[in-house]
Parts: sequence; C-alpha cells; structure tokens
Amino acid sequence: MRREFVSLALLDGANISELCRRFGVSRVTAYKWIDRYLANPDEDFVDRCRRPLHCPNLSSGELVDAVLSIRAEFPAWGGRKIRAVLAQRQWTDVPSASTITQILRRANKLGGIAGSAQVADRRFERDSPNELWQMDFKGPVSTLECRCHVMTLIDDHSRFSPGLLVCRDQRSETVKAHLESCFRTYGMPYSILSDRGTPWYGHNGPTRIELWLLRLGIKVLHGRPYHPQTQGKVERLNRTLKAEVLEGHSFRSLEEFQQRLANWRITYNTIRGHDSLESRTPITVYQNSPLSFPETLAPVEYGPVDLVRKVQKDGWTHFKGKKIRLSDGLVGMPVGFRAAESEGIWEVRFCSALVAQVNLRHERPIVQSLWGVNHVSERL
Repeated sequence: MRREFVSLALLDGANISELCRRFGVSRVTAYKWIDRYLANPDEDFVDRCRRPLHCPNLSSGELVDAVLSIRAEFPAWGGRKIRAVLAQRQWTDVPSASTITQILRRANKLGGIAGSAQVADRRFERDSPNELWQMDFKGPVSTLECRCHVMTLIDDHSRFSPGLLVCRDQRSETVKAHLESCFRTYGMPYSILSDRGTPWYGHNGPTRIELWLLRLGIKVLHGRPYHPQTQGKVERLNRTLKAEVLEGHSFRSLEEFQQRLANWRITYNTIRGHDSLESRTPITVYQNSPLSFPETLAPVEYGPVDLVRKVQKDGWTHFKGKKIRLSDGLVGMPVGFRAAESEGIWEVRFCSALVAQVNLRHERPIVQSLWGVNHVSERL
C-alpha cells in the first residue's frame, strides 16, 4: 500500500492532501515515504536484492538461478513476466522472453502458466483510467471457517485492481460496503460493468445496488446474456487469480484468505507485468479518480418536465388517476414520469436512467420494463 501511495503521489497533478485523506496518513508521513522512495525506490517497500545491480560479467549460471528464483516466488509466471521483473531489478543484458522460457523448460518448470492462453487479435479498452470498472464474483471458495466468494474489481484501461475482497455472502449490503471502501481510497469510476447476476442486476428494474450507484452519478452497465466475454478483463483477472492464488492452496479462515488476496493484489498491481500493457505494471498506467466519494447522498432531483411520484409498497404508485406497478427495488424512491413522443406514452426515470415505459391509452396501464434493454455495455 505504501508503494501504491507513492506511485500515485508522484503522478503529474497528484493531489497529495486528497491522497493523504484517502489513505489515512499525515502529510509528514507522506513526504517521508516520497523522500525515501526518491532516494532509493526499494527502500522500505521490497526486500533489497543481494545481488549487485550491475553485473557486466554475469554468468549463465547466475542468470539461471535468478530466473528460477523468480519462478519459485511466482510459480505461475512465464518468460515475459519474469523478464519484466529482471528489468525492474536493473539486471544488465536482460535476455529475451523466449530465452527465459527455454531456461524454465530445461528445468521442467513449465506447465499451468496463467498467461499461456492465446491472446486475442483485437482488444477494446476505455481511453483513460476510471472511465470504466469491471466487477464480478469469483467462487465459491471453501475455507475451514466457511464458504465464501471473492469480489473482484478491475479498471478497464489500466488493468489496475482497486479491490479483491472476501465476501461471506452476495448480498447488496456486503457489496455496497466493499465498494464504499474502494471508492474512499481510489475515488469513484464514471461507470461500472457487471454481468447479470445477483445482486447487481434486476430483471424487472434496478436493484438497490444499482439505485445507489445511480445516485452517486455512476453509470450502470451490464453484459449481454450468455456473453461473458463482454466482461473479458475481469474474467481474465479471475482466471489469473485462480492460477496464482487459489489452485493448490487452502485457507484456515476468512482473515487469512483476505490477507493472501491483499498481498497478491499488490504483486498484481505493482510487480507483475501485464501483456496488454507491453509488460508495464498496472500502477504505472493507473491514476486515482478525481471523483471523490460523498459520505452523504444528495437528494434525488428531477427537471421541470418530469412529474414526480413516490413508489409505495410492493412497487405500486399512482399516476394520472391510475395505479401502476413498477419494480420492487424502487420502493420508497421518487421516480419521474416524462411524456414520450406518442400521446399517452410516458417514460419512467430514476435520476437520469430510463427504467420503464407506461402506456396509459388502455383501461389497465401497460408497463414495459426497459432496464435490461437500456443498460447493456455498448462497446467492450
């Protein structure tokens, strides 16, 4: 976390005071870490390598030892990622990734490499950090204490993971608490993409989590049904997590599991080179969001063209003298009715999101949910 803080603080335009508030440290402590890092980037963050930084006469035996040492530290890494670590540690004459792969092959260390899958020819990503976060659950995972899930988050542009969080359940309250923690540290994204699973998707209207995100000003997106490739980046993170953390490991408690995830997330963000970033680490591409998390939600407001009604018990409300059934998730919330182009047709909105369409031209109003139609990710 200190390395993350210093990396974010050294970015152009970084707001040191805001970072100190989010990470819970004083400015004196912050500048002490920055000064130590500028004097020696390895000071107080990672163990200093005992080998000299510059070895012009490095023998092949020393190179093999170095490669196998890194492989032992990160058993799922292949030639490209190990080469990036050698470069980070300032080894001279760093060999090619294929040479390192040959060293691993001769030592019978290949097999089960997380990055060995074929890379897609065409990639889609957002233009800047925090433009879109992807969110998912990985699991279930069994510990000696209980079964749990891992809530995974990844920034679409930088592949930076703002959170890997152990969840006892998949309830809205649990997800909200974890998202609040991430928002306080890194700020809020402009939009969030998830699949159509519980608890972040409602088939007939927005869920409580979706309503909360909309009130924060975060756009809510969902992938198409049966198309997990829409959330390809978080799915890839889940696969890497399985290969490097879950396979071959058991955990006695949720606390131990969470600590293991926290340690691995630092490795993933600050040490592990990412192929899609040309072997750069996500922290070198990521920037914290300028959207700070508000501790108090602003009231829901609508424009002068909207007729506001409050949704009552079981999703019922009254409009134009008729009783209309909306989503249960909207109970207790104000919604705005806005006249559509066709006479007798009204759009129902929550904040800026289109929720449903109501046809009042019949004796019994016809309500058509538009939530699943209008909240599919358009370009991923």
